[in-house]
Amino acid sequence: MRVTNEMTYNMLKSNIMRVSKGIYDLQEQASSGKRLQAPSNDPSSYDAISRLEEDKARLTQFSRNAESLNDELLEADGLLQGVIDILHRGLELTVEASDATKTPVDRQAMAKEVDLLLEGLVDLANSNPGGRYLFAGLRTDTAAYALTRDADGMITDITYQGNTGVRQVEIGQGFTIDANLPGSDFTGEKGVFQTATTDVFSGLMQLRDRLLAGENPVEPEEITADAGSDILTVGKTYRTGSMVSLATDGTLPGGLTAGQTYYAIKVSDTEIRLAATLADARAGIFIDITDAGTGTHSLTQQSLREINEALEQVLRTEAVVGARQERISLNDAIIGRREIAAENSLESLQGVDVAEVVMELSKRQVAYEAALRVTAGTLQDTLVNML
Repeated sequence: MRVTNEMTYNMLKSNIMRVSKGIYDLQEQASSGKRLQAPSNDPSSYDAISRLEEDKARLTQFSRNAESLNDELLEADGLLQGVIDILHRGLELTVEASDATKTPVDRQAMAKEVDLLLEGLVDLANSNPGGRYLFAGLRTDTAAYALTRDADGMITDITYQGNTGVRQVEIGQGFTIDANLPGSDFTGEKGVFQTATTDVFSGLMQLRDRLLAGENPVEPEEITADAGSDILTVGKTYRTGSMVSLATDGTLPGGLTAGQTYYAIKVSDTEIRLAATLADARAGIFIDITDAGTGTHSLTQQSLREINEALEQVLRTEAVVGARQERISLNDAIIGRREIAAENSLESLQGVDVAEVVMELSKRQVAYEAALRVTAGTLQDTLVNML
């Protein structure tokens, strides 16, 4: 076969381009630290790398979600600690006010501190760090509680404005954790401050009102019952939802049992009805009294128990927060190990030995320069021959 000048030129050009392309690829590897720059370099490896990078991105997002959630739970835990401190002080004041040597004036002075505790409790319940109300359920842009005050500025009623919705955060593939803590859950036990069986606010308001009236918060009082209206006539201060118990030296009014816990439904300043549960008291569902009973009956406000049960409810909530934080910590360790494994796999598939690449690049450059010299000489000879 006759070798023409054009064939020689094309062969030399092809060799130069091939060597040049090799140098360019090595330069890219040296600068990026990656072996593959495009799917065509190694289709199967490139596909595996793409999957690993997607997995690594998901893991990174899970870590960010967990970090944000943990910050939110830390905020909630700090607020709950404040609530616990307030309720502990409420218990101390209840015991102090129950001392028979305390005068009505002493108790009225204590009422002022209880009122401050109540204000502090509401402030904690309406906390919104970062503009997000922590205890309003999913209504994070609305204060959890609205307040009603009397002419003296004292809180007389607290209304929940949030909901019981729970936001879930994904911190692993298909693994979510509840993020928020609804302040109130009137049909269940998920509320921080109010549940179907407890009311953190009510206990302090009841204690404050009793002390404002100069009353001993745990002292029994004589009562009478009216079977026709199911009303008990009282002389002390009771709020709807107040926890009470009954005793008698005869027989209690029909439908009532000594020592059992009941909940007051306020009718007037001197009249109450009784409900079997806190939920019934809130709904106005009262016990049917069938007769007035015999003997002398007494009614006792269960102030200590009321506040203590509220405290136990908050402590349970704090334990829930602690459990969530522990789950985040364990999951974070798993995610961390998976991130390291993904990074190692990527390095194995994609990484290059820079020293080897530089050495190979140096060889290719020498070959490239030699090819250029040979090509230049060949072209020169060809031109001479043509002339």
